[in-house]
Amino acid sequence: MNKNIQRFKYVLLDLLSASIAWFLFYSYRKNIIETSWSKTELSFMYDAKLWYGMLSISAFWLILYTLFGYYREVYRKSRLQELGQTLIQTFFGVII
Repeated sequence: MNKNIQRFKYVLLDLLSASIAWFLFYSYRKNIIETSWSKTELSFMYDAKLWYGMLSISAFWLILYTLFGYYREVYRKSRLQELGQTLIQTFFGVII
């Protein structure tokens, strides 16, 4: 398989997973958290904040993965090294 196609798959799936995670977090926050403390029924709307958040959060994680060299060696990956690298990236990403 072509290295560029494999790299594109990694990038596409990372963007998709970050977008899904943000969507789930946003909908949970709007439907569960904000309705419990306000005591009023809020209707969940797909407003511009949702889409802006999905784009910015996905782009942030993609840039962070790129800076750490996640997409450099697509065929030579070690599971243990991937686990360590993912934990370090997650730590720095959450801190930022």
